[in-house]
This record gives sequence, structure tokens and C-alpha cells, in this order.
Amino acid sequence: MPSPCRLLALIALLPLIFLTVPGSVAAGVVPLVDVHAGIGHWQPGLSGDVASGGDNFDVEDDLDFDRNSTNIFEVGLRHPIPLLPNARLRHQSLSDSATSTLQGTRRFGPIEFQHEESVRSSYDLDMTDLTVYYRPLSNVVTLDVGITARYLDLGVEIESRDSGEIESAGGSTVIPMGHLALRGDLPLTGLYASGEVNMISASGHRLQDIRVGVGWESRRIFGVEAGYRQLDLKVNDVDDLDADLSLAGPYLAVNVRF
Repeated sequence: MPSPCRLLALIALLPLIFLTVPGSVAAGVVPLVDVHAGIGHWQPGLSGDVASGGDNFDVEDDLDFDRNSTNIFEVGLRHPIPLLPNARLRHQSLSDSATSTLQGTRRFGPIEFQHEESVRSSYDLDMTDLTVYYRPLSNVVTLDVGITARYLDLGVEIESRDSGEIESAGGSTVIPMGHLALRGDLPLTGLYASGEVNMISASGHRLQDIRVGVGWESRRIFGVEAGYRQLDLKVNDVDDLDADLSLAGPYLAVNVRF
């Protein structure tokens, strides 16, 4: 059986093939096909805590992480084939490092960090989503209902700047979520308002990814959207890492459609 990354890559080839074909040709082969690609920029603030077999580290107060930014890439395909779902692939990656002085004794993995010890911390968060969905409503108001499989890779590292001791924890997992998206168009203007929710709470994990925005797009090619996104993420024992994090902030995206 292929790994999750290979499976996502294979499925991604389908819309990418259409992207290499001019829109008029693709529409001629499969009427009403809609291929889109986009890039967005998200600037979330980070809050919450992480732990590895010991005490909680507050990512703001203990580790001094602050607002960060990431680019978001996506490609998708919608089609008129009955019973076959539409598909979208989206990828984003966040990483940051910071230095701080701990107030109080904290244990991370086998290492105990002392009161007023200087530490350097870093984290990496990669997320790749495969969303398959149906569109039961498509008019002035559009409704999408489906499932998102999120391949999540999260790692945290803490190093003592005094002793040189270093400990890292984290790993990867695939988390399925329910997917719901709603869009309302203002006729004859190209303006719209949209919202999207991907959510699950099961097996010790809880994810809630909510986005709301407003945008404009031309009749065929170009579009732009701005809004606000909040991701609440709680995972337990992902290769010895527990995390309860919230990332929230504004985003801006542009897309092209064929």
C-alpha cells in the first residue's frame, strides 16, 4: 500500500494534468470541467502549550513564540461526472524559532530545564490536505460537503543554551475531518462571501479549522480573496508529543481558474 504522501501525490496528478492543458481544450474534452490553482498568505498568531512526557510549556510565556506567516498552495478539480467526488489538494508549512528564559522548572522528555535557564526552541508544522467533496447546491449560493484527510507533521525542539542539552519530540499522523464550505455570490458583480469548516474530535485528537472571507473573481480567469482563519489543534501522543495549540490571523489569496 502506498504511503500517505505518495497517495496524495498520485491523486494530485489528475488536476495537474488538466492545468497543463488550455482551458478551452479541457472544457472541450470534459464539458463543465473547472480546474483551479491558488496561492495564499496567512499570518497567524500562536498560543497554547506543548508537552513531552512531563510539564506543559506555554508557547508564548515560556518559549516566546510570536506571530508567524506561511504560504498556502492549492490545486483542485471540479467536474460533472455523477457519483464521482470533486477533489482539492492544499499544502502549508509553518516553522519558527525563539529564545527565552524559563520561569520555574520544566521537564521536556528526559531533560529537566531549571528556573531561569536560557533555552532556544523551535517548531515545524506541515499540513497537506486532500479534500473530496460533493456539491449538492450550486447557484447564487454554493454548498460543498465532503471529507478532508489531513497529513500532519508536527515537531518541537528545546535546547538549553547553558548546558547544551537538547530534546525533540513529534511526528506525523493522518487525521480525517468533516468538510463543509458555503459561498454566496452577489449577482453580476463578481463579489462573494465564503466560509469553510474542517473539523473532527475523536481518538484523543481535536481539530477545528475555520475560514471566513470575502472576494472578487472575474468570469473566467482571475480572483482574489481576503479573510480570517482560525486553526485549533489538539493532538495526544504523536511520537511522545502532546500539543494544544491555536493559530489565528488574517489571510490573502489569489487564484486562477480554467
